[in-house]
Amino acid sequence: VDRVRALEERDRLLEQRRALERHVENLQRVEIMGLLSAGIAHDLNNLLAVTVASLGRIRPESLGADGELLVDALDALAHIRAIAKNLVHLGRERGTTDARVSLTERVAASLELVMPSIPRGVHVVRTAHGDPFVEVEATQIDQAITNLVLNARDAVGERGRITVDVSEHVVDPARAGQPRARPGRYGVVQVRDSGPGIGGEQLARIFDPLFTTKPLGSGLGLAVVSRIAERHGGFVSVSSPPGEGACFELFLPAR
Repeated sequence: VDRVRALEERDRLLEQRRALERHVENLQRVEIMGLLSAGIAHDLNNLLAVTVASLGRIRPESLGADGELLVDALDALAHIRAIAKNLVHLGRERGTTDARVSLTERVAASLELVMPSIPRGVHVVRTAHGDPFVEVEATQIDQAITNLVLNARDAVGERGRITVDVSEHVVDPARAGQPRARPGRYGVVQVRDSGPGIGGEQLARIFDPLFTTKPLGSGLGLAVVSRIAERHGGFVSVSSPPGEGACFELFLPAR
């Protein structure tokens, strides 16, 4: 009996060690992401500044019916510049630019930005069960929502369905057993797709930095979503029942 217990204890300690090693590896990857992002953001901002300045010299009214396209492009470029700026802060402590915003409005704004990139055969449905308010850096939350929707787009391909829902939930102590989850009231953005779903082994690593299942993927999108959620005191969960696609939920403390 003592030998069995000793072996079980040895196995438990080995598993804890492996989990700790994986955690340290992920932290190292996040640190590398922070270092790389600083250089990328600097170069990207310089190029975007030139682009915005050049396009800004064109008068929208001179383009006739296409003038609205120029305005939309400039709005998108401004959003990109804000995201590039946030890349520098990804591995740092939270800033001081948080504001209390409607999560429903942030979802609407994010969907408006990404809809032109959604194939016509993909049906996007937006629903809301309440209008929770959260205290966040709005651009970062837009970035997280956008990443989740684009990830769903990649999963469904040219035809399928994406459902984006906003709701409010109270996380109880039992659910708070999940890593990074704390009991309390949360605003939740749920992004569900009708794609092929995610396998068990992949599901366990889906938020690991640089891990990807896509041939041309960077492995950064979902890692960034997770990091943004953590910086705001929230967390991300994922489920993928067989034959039902994937469902991602972004939890942010409600204020």
